[in-house]
Amino acid sequence: MIDTLPILEKRALSAQEFHALKAMPPELEWYANIRSEKTRRAYRNDVKELSRFLGITEPEEMRMVTRAHMLA
Repeated sequence: MIDTLPILEKRALSAQEFHALKAMPPELEWYANIRSEKTRRAYRNDVKELSRFLGITEPEEMRMVTRAHMLA
């Protein structure tokens, strides 16, 4: 018999696991769904260039980047 329950119904995050997600480094979020190593490398280079342009020194600061920053 095949279990057809969606993954979310099989296991829910505990409160501790849920709150720990906010500590995930932003770069892991951005690259989570990218399978191609070439694409990951290109994105890493883009993020480094954007960080340098915006004067970002800490990964957490990336969470404050807005659409206006990207347009600049």
